[in-house]
Amino acid sequence: MLLAGLLVGIGANAQDEDFPWSLKPSYSLLQYSGELGNQFFDFSSRNDGGGVSLIRYLNPSLDWIMGVDYYRLNLNGLIDEETYSANGNLFSPSFLISYKLNNGYVLPVNSLIKPYVNAGFGYMIGRTRGISYDLNGDEFSHFIDEVSLNFSAGIRYNVTQSVSVFTEINGLLVTSEELDGASFNPQNDKFGGARLGLIIRLGRYKDSDGDGVPDHLDLCPDTPPGVEVDEDGCPLDRDGDGIPDYLDDCPDDPGLPEFNGCPDTDGDGIPDHLDDCPELPGLPEFNGCPDTDGDGVPDHLDLCPDTPPGVEVDEYGCPIDSDGDGIPDYLDQCPDEPGPWEYMGCPEPPDIGWPSM
Repeated sequence: MLLAGLLVGIGANAQDEDFPWSLKPSYSLLQYSGELGNQFFDFSSRNDGGGVSLIRYLNPSLDWIMGVDYYRLNLNGLIDEETYSANGNLFSPSFLISYKLNNGYVLPVNSLIKPYVNAGFGYMIGRTRGISYDLNGDEFSHFIDEVSLNFSAGIRYNVTQSVSVFTEINGLLVTSEELDGASFNPQNDKFGGARLGLIIRLGRYKDSDGDGVPDHLDLCPDTPPGVEVDEDGCPLDRDGDGIPDYLDDCPDDPGLPEFNGCPDTDGDGIPDHLDDCPELPGLPEFNGCPDTDGDGVPDHLDLCPDTPPGVEVDEYGCPIDSDGDGIPDYLDQCPDEPGPWEYMGCPEPPDIGWPSM
């Protein structure tokens, strides 16, 4: 899983059919191996340089590269305990074919790390001066005019959609022994080193909605200006309810389109943020709270929630008791006169006594 995460990136950041050209400026470190010794990995005798190349996309696997490099030569070494040296300047135009491993066959096209190998030919032109072994220690000045076999291997890494960095190791195999003033060894002189630089894609992808995601990668190319988007160019939807945050009144709680993205937990048609009783189905006139007995007083304020239908109630939801005798008017036979239950709310009859016999 870790390897997959390192290999797969969010964008190709490379040339393609729409933008096939890239510029490749670089710094180079070239080192020498020949009759004067092996300077590989000896950084005291560097041949610093730099160059620039133009890269042309051919297909997902291949590019061609045309460029020119400059090197300041500093070749020296001991032969028979005598020091010989050659210093000078070297220009090297080259033409290479690059094979990209992130071609969809070896690695995914959108790999974060993009390995490649290059091979081709170069032309070396310049001049070296120094003390020559071939001339028995005399000074020499030699015009360089040689063909080289060039090869390299490297990786590139995306920094932005238009710029990537690269590093590579490279080698040059020359066809003669003319650079160092010594040619007694039948082995050709060899040069190897490293290169570090940038690859800058020429041209910009169209981004119609200006959200930073180019149209060819944008799944939502008409996003309104200023709306925050994800890596696919679509407006953010934090709660995943299908309603983008910029249109969602409740962006952190999954909700329904008819309530602008807000939930209605009890399904009473009143969204939770406007519902005083969000977990109990209720009525709009009571801000979403129920009135079970239908007396006009919502349950959470009703001290008598089971009042029979049609009974007049007070502000607390309890049946009216006009005479205050504890018997509600709808059960009180004498609602305007206090009376006990045994007389159905009417006053006790007067004691008139029984007639004597």
